[in-house]
Amino acid sequence: MPVLLIRHAQSVNNSLPEEQRTADPGLTELGREQSRRLAVRLEQWQPELLLSSAFRRTMETTRVVAAATGLTPEVWVEVHEQGGCQAGAAPEDYQGQPGLTRSEIVEEFGDWELPDSIDEAGWWKCGRWERPDEAEERARGAAALLMSRFADSPARVAVITHGMFKPILVSALLGRPFIGNEWLGDLYNTSVTQLELSAGGVRLESYNDTSHLCDGGSDELLSA
Repeated sequence: MPVLLIRHAQSVNNSLPEEQRTADPGLTELGREQSRRLAVRLEQWQPELLLSSAFRRTMETTRVVAAATGLTPEVWVEVHEQGGCQAGAAPEDYQGQPGLTRSEIVEEFGDWELPDSIDEAGWWKCGRWERPDEAEERARGAAALLMSRFADSPARVAVITHGMFKPILVSALLGRPFIGNEWLGDLYNTSVTQLELSAGGVRLESYNDTSHLCDGGSDELLSA
């Protein structure tokens, strides 16, 4: 099965210093334009399933793609950003936040497919900060679920996730450790990574591809 792992478009937090960031920001105007460019690319790629994390920035990115492709997204909490939904400028100051609640998601985004775990206490439920080793364990679980659901399936799947978690998930799919052995570079917003999943293993086809953002060779839409 071909799968695309995609970092969300530029969020307000991406454009601010850490001390000014909020727990669950939306997209900037640049991010909305990146989403539109991504949507054109995915409309041409024709995915049959669209998965998104439950953070607002991924869901706002996914909404634009869903409009272009006609797909009803599935919210998949397992691909949230490393750390979870937290307020504060550094791990020692973080305070867990609820994340979007079920009714908030339905009101703002519509009738998406939501897991039962998202209720009126939110999807993160004010949990503590997730350590990097815990994120790596979660990535292994997400990789196993992707393989069990989609390996050797002809369906095309697009997963909109996050800049810190996506390299961890790629490593997990390839059967490589990540924490302490970081080997994948930083990612641009809406960058696309393509992998081929099969029962025989996983092949990395491309990484951090931003060709949909580079109009005539210009890099004005690139952001990290």
